[in-house]
Amino acid sequence: MKATNKQLIYVSGPPCAGKSSICREMVKMNHSLKYTLGDEHWILNEHDDFSTRVEKTNRAILSSVKENKEDRIILEWVPSFGPFVESLKGICKINEYDFIHIIIYAPKQILELRKLERDGNMDLGPVDIDKYRDLMDVIAFDSSNQTIESIVHQCVKIIDE
Repeated sequence: MKATNKQLIYVSGPPCAGKSSICREMVKMNHSLKYTLGDEHWILNEHDDFSTRVEKTNRAILSSVKENKEDRIILEWVPSFGPFVESLKGICKINEYDFIHIIIYAPKQILELRKLERDGNMDLGPVDIDKYRDLMDVIAFDSSNQTIESIVHQCVKIIDE
């Protein structure tokens, strides 16, 4: 893949895996990336019940991606499979973007400790670590056994190929 192609780099995975940290560092290394942070949309719906909040957030993110005219977009959000990811792939096909899916995960016990440290609770929501490892057409990194810097350098190399 050439760096001149239009790309949507989707970085997904469970809470506290390191998605935001990795995306921020990737943007620092490559200023041509337009960064969309899923949590910005999540925060706007904080008073809704969980299901409604997820639905509104996903809809807002998908709309944002559809309207984006940048050549290289990096999007960070939680879902790693299912309707949301399939919708992203559909948008990429219509808008002629290469879809690059990077999953960041860690063992559940480590995620819970990180979540407790960050948010004061260990509620990760629905997390299926084994499913992440089994997905096809994704690039997966376990953030418990690699540094953020190492993952970032590998990701930048992948998107610049």
